[in-house]
Amino acid sequence: MRLWTGPEPTQIAFSHDGLAVYGARSAEEEAADALLLRAAVRTGAELVVVPRAEPPLQDGAGAVLRYSTAG
Repeated sequence: MRLWTGPEPTQIAFSHDGLAVYGARSAEEEAADALLLRAAVRTGAELVVVPRAEPPLQDGAGAVLRYSTAG
């Protein structure tokens, strides 16, 4: 699976046009696994690796997304 990303780690979308919502002025298409890992590291997110078959995930990746603007 491939995704599109802008210069900021939170700018991720399924399409080039989808990045416009995030104000991305430039975009690159990348492999989803590498892009999601880099975004997690750059935003200070927690990464939890689970056994490959538990739970079965479409395209091999899953996420629980929680976002807060509180400092």
